[in-house]
Amino acid sequence: MNASWLAVVPPLIVIVIAAYTKRILFALLVGIMAGSFIVADGCSIDAFNYGINRFWRLTQLNRLTSWDGFWSCSCLFVLIFFLLLGILIIAMRRSGATYAFGTFAKKRIKTARGAESAALIMSGLFATIDDYFVSMTLGSVMQPITDQFGIPRAKLAVLVGIIAAPMSMLLPCPSWVAELIGVLRSAGVSEGYAGTLVKTDPLALYFSSIPFMLYAIVIVVMTWYMTTTRISYGIIARQELYAAKTGEQFGGKLAITPRHSTDASDEVKKNSRLSDFLFPILTLYLSTISIVFWAGGWSFFGGPHSFTEALQNTQIFFSFAAGGFCTVVASMIYYVVRKQIRPQQVVGIICDGFLLISGAMMMLWFIWVFNSIIRDDLKTGSFLAELMMGQVSSSFFPLMFFMVAA
Repeated sequence: MNASWLAVVPPLIVIVIAAYTKRILFALLVGIMAGSFIVADGCSIDAFNYGINRFWRLTQLNRLTSWDGFWSCSCLFVLIFFLLLGILIIAMRRSGATYAFGTFAKKRIKTARGAESAALIMSGLFATIDDYFVSMTLGSVMQPITDQFGIPRAKLAVLVGIIAAPMSMLLPCPSWVAELIGVLRSAGVSEGYAGTLVKTDPLALYFSSIPFMLYAIVIVVMTWYMTTTRISYGIIARQELYAAKTGEQFGGKLAITPRHSTDASDEVKKNSRLSDFLFPILTLYLSTISIVFWAGGWSFFGGPHSFTEALQNTQIFFSFAAGGFCTVVASMIYYVVRKQIRPQQVVGIICDGFLLISGAMMMLWFIWVFNSIIRDDLKTGSFLAELMMGQVSSSFFPLMFFMVAA
């Protein structure tokens, strides 16, 4: 369809419903339905068929018929990586690994400030693997420690989530470096490839731009300021005040309890040790980084490319899925050998891992479908670009993009 004012209706619907109901999946589903009806010109049958087709195409299972199609399955690889993370998290809980780390940390953390600082430090360290990994693992690891000092769960969520992405950009995180170098190269930044607009090393350009990543720097500084001074604002301040008065960490809301326990038994906890926690973390880091450079054809692994060229040509999403698979297999073997997990528990751990991560996977799937509708068919971006062409100075674009994103 041609870009028109109808192109902005689905995004507005999603924003309004999500803001009012706080039910993101429901808001995305309504937005997808609205976009489908607009694309199908109001025909309900065509809209239904279109929506189903979009959901199917975004699984990318139809691409597995060829080798080139397999390498392009970025969405599928991300979903597989999320599933593997869920399995790894459950394995670490059942094996007593998270308990071992919690015991180790409790002996050394004596104050609420220390617990919050530990959460930020761990978030920064885990972000060297990937910011997704921080969000999926660190909360469950730090919960027992922050609960001990009456820190509300909302503040723990902020400490775990807010600093991960900025630190991934500033450290830098290998996964995002590879992704950004690929983006720079596709935009015409390279040392001599066809279509080069800016002749320079994209990796060097990335490193030189780090001091100008002001958003990430400000977020990191503000978060550490809030932690070291024990000064909070807005909702977090109200949550802390409520926790101090009542001793309850959920701000007066019902605590979310799992359907069944995924924790280790007392005997397993007793035999756990810190290496049970460190082994899967280090394995994930080393295996993912190694596969990133192997898939990119780095000369160290016998490929034809230099270090920078390997980052430019790697298959980053495949690397995450493959690294996650290697980590899960190695960790399961390690825990079975250590007798922290029985072989007959493996199937249950896989099922519990899927249940743990299914919500996040569904959220991503819906977001991808909605994004493909407004980008490829409704052409919302093209409509807004034409609307602003000649009407708004380009000097206002950064501020506009920041406000819209917020």
